[in-house]
Amino acid sequence: MRHLDISARIQGNRLAALCFAGIIVGSFTVLSFTVLSSLHSNFFVLLLLVLLFMIIVLSWTMYKAKTKTLDVSETGSVFLLFYTLYSLSVPMHVLLVRGSKTDIGLVIEATLLCLIGLIFFLLGYRSKFSTAVVRTLPRLPKQWNPRLVKPAAHAFLILGAVLFLGAIATVGITEYLQAGYAGRALLKRYAGPLELGLYVAQIGLVLYCLYYFTSKRRLAVSITAIYAIYVLFVVSLGIRRPILGLLMATIVAYHYLVRRISFAKGLVLIIGMGVPLLLFAFTRHIITSQGFVAGLRFLLDNFSWAWFDLSVTEFGAPFRSLLDILPIVPEQMGFHGGLSYINAFLLLPPSFMVPDGLATLSEWYTVTFFSPEFIAIGGNMGFFIISEAYFNLGTVGVMITMFLWGIFMRTTYLYFKQAPKSTPYILLYSISLVWIVFALRVDFAVALKGYFYTALLPALAVIIFITGILLKKPAPKAVAVTRTKQQDVEQKT
Repeated sequence: MRHLDISARIQGNRLAALCFAGIIVGSFTVLSFTVLSSLHSNFFVLLLLVLLFMIIVLSWTMYKAKTKTLDVSETGSVFLLFYTLYSLSVPMHVLLVRGSKTDIGLVIEATLLCLIGLIFFLLGYRSKFSTAVVRTLPRLPKQWNPRLVKPAAHAFLILGAVLFLGAIATVGITEYLQAGYAGRALLKRYAGPLELGLYVAQIGLVLYCLYYFTSKRRLAVSITAIYAIYVLFVVSLGIRRPILGLLMATIVAYHYLVRRISFAKGLVLIIGMGVPLLLFAFTRHIITSQGFVAGLRFLLDNFSWAWFDLSVTEFGAPFRSLLDILPIVPEQMGFHGGLSYINAFLLLPPSFMVPDGLATLSEWYTVTFFSPEFIAIGGNMGFFIISEAYFNLGTVGVMITMFLWGIFMRTTYLYFKQAPKSTPYILLYSISLVWIVFALRVDFAVALKGYFYTALLPALAVIIFITGILLKKPAPKAVAVTRTKQQDVEQKT
C-alpha cells in the first residue's frame, strides 16, 4: 500500500509539474503574441520568438531533470540540442550583430516556422502512439556472449578495410589519396560511395567497445591504438561524419554499459568534441592537401574568434536554406504535396538503379542557389528538416512532419529501453543516434539512404553474423557450460 501511495504521489507531482509548465508556456505564448501584434519593431518580434523557443527547450530539460528522467543519450535530447542549434544560429546572429544584411522579416517568418516545429515535435514525443508502435516491432536477439562479439569486431574491421581499398581502387588508390577534399568530393559524385568501407570498419570498432565495456569496462591499449589510427586517417581525408558517428557510439556504449554520464559531463563532452570538429571544418582543406603540420600552421596563423559564429558555419546553413525557399514557395513553385518524401524511397536503391532525372532536394537546392563554379569543385549543400516540410505542405507540413518525427524519436528510444544492457540493442541504437544530427540538416532522401547503407544494413549484418553463424558454433556454448559448472563447485565449497 505504501508503495502504491508513493507511486501515486510521484505521478501526481509529475502531472502537477507538467500542468504548471503548460500554464506558464501557454500564458507566455498568449502574452508574446499579444505583444507581437502591437509592436512595430522587427528586432523585438524576433527577440520574443527566440526567447519563447529557448524557454520551451529549457522548460522541457528542467522538467526531465527534476523528474530524474533526463538521459543525455536519449533521442529526444540529441534531437532538441541540434535542432536548437540549427534553428537559432542565424536568428541569434541577426539579434547580436547590428547591420546584418539578412532580411529580418524573412528571419522572423523562418524562426516562427521553427518554433511551430518545436512545439509539434514535443507534442509527438509526448504522445502515446510510440508505446503502441513499439509493441508491434520485432524483438532483437537476446544478450550475446562477449566471446562472440570480439570475433565479429575482427571480421567487420577487416571487411571494412577491404571494402574501402577495393572501392577506391576503382578510381585509383593514389589518385584518391592525392585528390584533396574537393577532389574526393568530385570522385564520389561520379564513382559512388567510395567510403562505405569506413562505416563498416566503424562498426567493428564499436563492437570492440561493446566487448571491452561489457567484460573489462575499459578498452585495451591495442584497441585504443587502432581507434586512434582510424580517427587520424579519417581526419586526413577531411571527413567528419565517421568520426562523429564513432565518438557518439562510443559515448553511448560507455553511458549504458560502464557509467551513466550526467547532464553536466554531457555538456563538457559536447563542447570537447564540438570545438575541435568546428576548427577542423576550417582547416580540413589544408590538412587533406598539405598534411597535418600545414593544417596546424594554418590554424595558428589564421585563427579567428569569428569562426565560432555558428551562423556562418554548417550550423547556420540549414536555416539559410529555409530563408532561400520562403520567397519562392509557394509564390513561384507552389507546394509539392509530400513528393520529396515519396521520392526518398525511389532514391533508396543504388544509384545505377535510380530513374534518370530523379534528384534529391539537396541536389536541387545546390543547383538552384549556388554557382556552377562551386558545384564544379565538388561543392554540395544540405537542406533542413523544416525547409523540406514547408516545401511540401507549407506550415501544415511543418506541423505534421515534426509531430511524426516526435513519435519516431520516442519510438526509437522506447524500443532500445526494452533492453538497455543488451549488446544488439546498444549496437543498433548507438550507431543510429548520430543520424539524428544529419537528418536535421539534409533532406529526407539523403538521410534515409545514408542511414540505411552506413548504419542499419551493417548493424543487421552484424546481428545475422553473430546470431546465425557464431552462435551455431559449439565452442562458446562449451565454455559457457564449463563456467557454470565451475561456479557451482565454488558455491558448494
